[in-house]
Amino acid sequence: MRAKSLIISLILIVVLTTIPCGVAFADNQSDLNDVKQKQSEAQEELKDVKGDLQEQLTELAGLNEKVAAKKAEISATKTKIKKVEKQIDKRSTGLNKRLRVMYKKGNVGYLDVVLGSSSISELVSNLSMLKRIVNNDQAVVKELSEQKASLKKLHKSLKAEEEELLPLQSKAKKKAKSLEGRKAEIEALIKKLDEEKADIEAKIRAAEEAAAQHGPTIHFDGKFTWPYPGYYTITSPFGYRTHPVTGQKYKFHEGTDIGVPMGSNVVAAASGTVILAQWYGGYGNYVSIRHGDGTVTCYGHNSRILVHSGQSVKRGQVIAKSGSTGVSSGPHGHFEVRINGSPVNPMQYF
Repeated sequence: MRAKSLIISLILIVVLTTIPCGVAFADNQSDLNDVKQKQSEAQEELKDVKGDLQEQLTELAGLNEKVAAKKAEISATKTKIKKVEKQIDKRSTGLNKRLRVMYKKGNVGYLDVVLGSSSISELVSNLSMLKRIVNNDQAVVKELSEQKASLKKLHKSLKAEEEELLPLQSKAKKKAKSLEGRKAEIEALIKKLDEEKADIEAKIRAAEEAAAQHGPTIHFDGKFTWPYPGYYTITSPFGYRTHPVTGQKYKFHEGTDIGVPMGSNVVAAASGTVILAQWYGGYGNYVSIRHGDGTVTCYGHNSRILVHSGQSVKRGQVIAKSGSTGVSSGPHGHFEVRINGSPVNPMQYF
């Protein structure tokens, strides 16, 4: 009877200690999926806003060029008007001076011409020349006056065109400013979501490590079997890189990617106990195995999972089929090694 009670007590202890861990995994995974969904939506909106902003800035640049060109034309027209006015004043002054001599003094002007001429032919010539000078001055003044009127009309037209452009320029500036503000808001949101994601992933890792510590005592011999038999091309090594999907620069890659066709065997790199065998955010279908002495291996982007949490596996045992689930650019295997929760370069173990 005491043996039966002891067995029941042990079962209750196991149940009570494993349920919270499973709940923690599920809750954290749900939170992580929610955050990643928000990240995806924010990234899409940011992409749209950046596109709209670029279009608006291009439009604004065009309007700025047009306004600047109109201002330059207006300034040049003003300069021409002032130049013509000076020419009119100069020619008018000369003309008025001669007219005063010829008309204000009555016949004196003509008498001077008559008395000053030594012959009839010279008299005719002088009178004709005087008339031509007066007529030429009048014609020039008339031409300059018409040119001035034309320039003033052009100036008025250019000012009207500028006044039409200025509201459009102002509206474009306001819209660009609004888009810049929205862009900054989204970028701040993405940064916050990145922090939330990192926090949740840390909790998942902590729960994963906690689960590993509660398993049976095993020891890692320091060597791994290659997890993707027959496929050895490394498509992305451990360390900093530009993310192949998001394009994020200097993103730290915590594992090694191996080019593997869809549906190929994924095997346990060493004997151990399965900690997690489920969908895990960007990793897609994910398996992690505890090998003892703080050593854990992780296998991501699988098309199928063939083991379950708590299961003991042997070195070389098929645990999954390769695929392209989660955040992936195509079929491949993602292999990680963690020592006491920290990622290390897997290649040192082969």
